[in-house]
Amino acid sequence: MINATRGILSTMAVICLVALTAMAEERAAIPAAGLTITKALIGKVEVTKTLAAKVKDNRLAIVATSAFLGMDPHAEERFSQGRSDLINEKLVVEYVLDGKQQTIELSMIPGDVLTTATPTADWVKGVTVLGAKAPLPAKGLGIKFAIYGIKGDWEDVTEKCNAIIANYKQGYPGPWRLFPSHSHLIFGEDRRNLPFRPFGGDYLFVSYVLDGKEGTASGIQESWMTIPPVQQEWAAIPPLKATFRRRIERRNTDLNRFIPFDGNTVYNAAGLLRTWPKTGPKELWRLKTGPSTGTTVESGGRAFATGQLDGKQWAFCLDAKTGRIIWKTEIAPEFFLPGHWWGTVASPLVDEDRVYYIPYRRVNLENPKPGQQVPNEISPLVCLRVSDGKELWRSGGEIPTVWGYSTPLVVGGTLFALPINYKNIVVALDKISGKVLWTAKEWPEEIPGAGPAASPTYLELDGEGQLVFGLGGPLVAGVSVKDGSILWTIKRNCGYGLWASAVAVSNRVFLSCGATRFSMCVELKKREGQYVPRIEYESSSLQQNTYHTPSIFDGAVYGFGTDRLQCTSLDSGKLLWEQREPRDWDTKQQLIVADGLIFALTKNRELVMAEANKTGYKELGRVSHGLDIQHPQHPTIANGRLYIRGFDTVVCYQLTEALLDGAPDLGSSVKPQ
Repeated sequence: MINATRGILSTMAVICLVALTAMAEERAAIPAAGLTITKALIGKVEVTKTLAAKVKDNRLAIVATSAFLGMDPHAEERFSQGRSDLINEKLVVEYVLDGKQQTIELSMIPGDVLTTATPTADWVKGVTVLGAKAPLPAKGLGIKFAIYGIKGDWEDVTEKCNAIIANYKQGYPGPWRLFPSHSHLIFGEDRRNLPFRPFGGDYLFVSYVLDGKEGTASGIQESWMTIPPVQQEWAAIPPLKATFRRRIERRNTDLNRFIPFDGNTVYNAAGLLRTWPKTGPKELWRLKTGPSTGTTVESGGRAFATGQLDGKQWAFCLDAKTGRIIWKTEIAPEFFLPGHWWGTVASPLVDEDRVYYIPYRRVNLENPKPGQQVPNEISPLVCLRVSDGKELWRSGGEIPTVWGYSTPLVVGGTLFALPINYKNIVVALDKISGKVLWTAKEWPEEIPGAGPAASPTYLELDGEGQLVFGLGGPLVAGVSVKDGSILWTIKRNCGYGLWASAVAVSNRVFLSCGATRFSMCVELKKREGQYVPRIEYESSSLQQNTYHTPSIFDGAVYGFGTDRLQCTSLDSGKLLWEQREPRDWDTKQQLIVADGLIFALTKNRELVMAEANKTGYKELGRVSHGLDIQHPQHPTIANGRLYIRGFDTVVCYQLTEALLDGAPDLGSSVKPQ
C-alpha cells in the first residue's frame, strides 16, 4: 500500500514538473518587448495562428470579418439560411505587448459584407492596432493605422498617410482642413476598374490621433476627407429650430400621401384592435387591379389605387368601405420592365379636389444631341379630378416629365416633383394648373446618370423649407423649396440611389440604404448662414432598410437588419432589441406603426401585428394575407383601414371595432411659405 502511494505521488510530481516546465517554456517564448498573440477565439472557434501570422513589425490590424480571419466568406449568407453560428459572436484576442498581458474584444462582422458596404463607424470600430511603429505626436495629427482597399484585397497605408502629413508644406491646423485622402495618385495603383469593385472604387479607413485625442475617419476613392470627420466646434454652433413639425396623434384620419410629408411612416390612428381572431382582422374587400407597385391612399371616404389591365394603366377611385369602383381612368398604355415591374411605380397623391398619378411610358431615342442623356422611359405627371376622374392636365412638352419611382409632394400651392431628365434637381409646379413655376439648377458634376429613387421628404428649419432626397448614387441633399438651390449634402454611396425616403425629426434626418448597407442620423445646424450637416451616428448592421422608410415613434426607430426586425434608439443609434427570424424578415420587408402598434409584412405572405415599444418584441397577431408581393410596398392606414398592395391585387382590412367614416388629416398638410 505504501509503495503504491509512493508511486502515485511520484507520478503526480512528474506531471507537475512537466506542467511547470511547459509554463516556463511558454513564458520564455513570449519576448519581453514586442507583440505576441497568445489566444484568439470567435465564440469557440480558435483563430490564434491566423492572427499570429498577420503580425508584422510588432503591429496587427484586425479586420473583424470572417474572410480576413480565413473563414467562410459567405458566413452571412449561410446564417440567413439558419446554418451559421458566427453572427453575434465576439472576437476575443489575448496578447502580450511589451511584456504586458492584455485582452481586446470586437464585434464580429459576419461574412465579408464590405463587398458592397459603404465605410461606416461600425466597421471602423472593427479595425484595431496593437503596437505602434513609432510614437505619435502629442500635438498635431498622427495616423495610428490606415487601411485601403475592399473585400479581401487590403493594403496597409499607414506610413503613406503619415508621410503625406509630414510633407504637407502648409502644416495641418486641425478641423476644417481638407486632406486628400485616397486618390490613386497618392496610394499608387488605380484600382477603380478592377473586377468586383463597388461604386466609386476602394475605401480608406483611418484611425488617428489629433492633439492627443483619438478618432476615426473613412471615405471612398477619389473623394476628400476631413480630419476630424466631425467639426470640433460643433457644440458652439447654434441649434436650428424645427418651426413646422407634424404631430402624430391617436386619432383616425385620411391619408393623402402614402408616406407623410416628413417621411415618417407612423400614421394617425386610434382604437385599433389589440387582438385578432385566428382568421385575422376583418377583410372588407379585395380587388384585382392588375400589376403595380404603387400603394393605396384614402381621402374623403375614397381609396385611390393604380393598376394595369387589358393593355392599359389605370387610375382607380374606390369606395373605401366596400372596394366598389367609383371610376377608373386610363392614364397610359401598359408598361412592362422585365425583371422589375409592370405598370406604375409611384403612389397616388390627393390634394383637395385633385389626385395626381404617375404612369410609366416607353419612348424611342430619336436624334439625341452629342453627349445628351435621353432616358428611354418617361413618366408623365397626370392630374385628375377627384369627383369623376376627368384628366385636368399632364406633364409633357412645357411641363417636364418626372421620376416615376418618386411620389410628389405639395407645399402650400406648389407641387414639387423630381424630374427624369438628369438635368434639373427638382421642378416646382402650380398644383392647380401644372404651370412650371421654376426648375432647379443642373445636377452637380460629380453625380453620375443614376436618378433619385425615394420620394422627397419635407423639412422646415427656422422657417425655411427644404426637400431632402438622394441625388443619384453618391449624395444625399437638402434642396430649398424657394429656388431648388442645394443647401447641404452628405456624401454616401447609395448605389443606384436611396429607395427608402429620408425621415425628418426636428433638425435631424434619418437615412437608411439596404443596397449599400448603411443607416445614419444627420443633425443640421447653421454656421455663418450656411447649413452644416453632422453625422451623429451611423451603422453598417442596423436599420439596413431597402424599401422600408423607417418608422420613428417615441424615440425609437423601427426597421430591418439582415433577417431580423430591429428597434434602435433615435438619440444614440444603439440597438434596443431585435427579433431574429430568417423565415420572416430580410432588409427588403416593410412595416408601419400606428396607435402604438407595428404592422409588418413577412416573406411568407403574412401580416404581423406587434407592440411598438422599446423594451422588446411582443407579437400580438399574425394572419396570412395570401397576396403575391414582389417588390414590397408600405402598407397604409387611414380611418382604421389597413391597405396592402400585392403584385396585382389590393386588400383592405378593418382594424377597428366599428366601421369609420373619413376624417380629414388637418395636420398632414404643409402651410404656405
